[in-house]
Amino acid sequence: MERREFLKKVGAAGLAMPLLSVAGLVRPPSTLAHTRQDVVSAAFTGPKSILHCDDGGYYYCTNDIVEGGSKYVVWFGGSIEGTWGNIFVGRPVWNGQILDYISGKYWDVPYGVTMGNGKLEVTESRGNFYRRSEEDGFGGKTWTKVDRENHRHLPATIPTELRRGEGLTGIWITDTKAIYYIRQLGSDVVWFAARPDHGPANVFWGNRDGLSVWGQYMDVPWGQTEVTGFLSLEVLEGDDVMVQKRPVNGGYASTRFIRLS
Repeated sequence: MERREFLKKVGAAGLAMPLLSVAGLVRPPSTLAHTRQDVVSAAFTGPKSILHCDDGGYYYCTNDIVEGGSKYVVWFGGSIEGTWGNIFVGRPVWNGQILDYISGKYWDVPYGVTMGNGKLEVTESRGNFYRRSEEDGFGGKTWTKVDRENHRHLPATIPTELRRGEGLTGIWITDTKAIYYIRQLGSDVVWFAARPDHGPANVFWGNRDGLSVWGQYMDVPWGQTEVTGFLSLEVLEGDDVMVQKRPVNGGYASTRFIRLS
């Protein structure tokens, strides 16, 4: 009952969105080194960038490693056709004062129909990304930085086909009318979330333990906001509803999450 009333309230039927999946990168030239000071201006470690990959997809990347040198690089990437979509979460690996490469994991999310995942290592040179690892199952090899004005913005809609999978995997909507493409794999829970009006958009990575989900989120330049923080959720009604447990760092805009498929 609560789920039906909630969907009527937010008007979920009026929303729609496409699909995505990710690929890889190749080892860059030897001139990729950046010192921790250089990192501030380097495109790979600049706060935000939009990149076009040789897999045909667009990637929206954000990082917070300008200070301290040991935080995160995250992205959401997908295809214009909506056949695949993925997120990546990585950490910098330093060789003394030199940024060597980024090591992390990627997960396909139900923005698209592919459901891959694995480890991924990437490097950066002059604003472009390159896949360092060769046996990671990722399709793309090279990412080239593009201007926001000169790229085809990936849409945010609700797929017509069922995307329900393991645990929380599926398409969700919240009380802010944001669409969530959630993937659960074991205890890992990740998502890409966006509003069709190109408002806030973020990547989340965390863990599930019983009926509790907690983790970290970071806005990506698919949207217009720049927020990062932590989030704690409680799972209700047989994995079909989630609610925000308690505000952290001023609170997260969405407080109730309802599964659509």
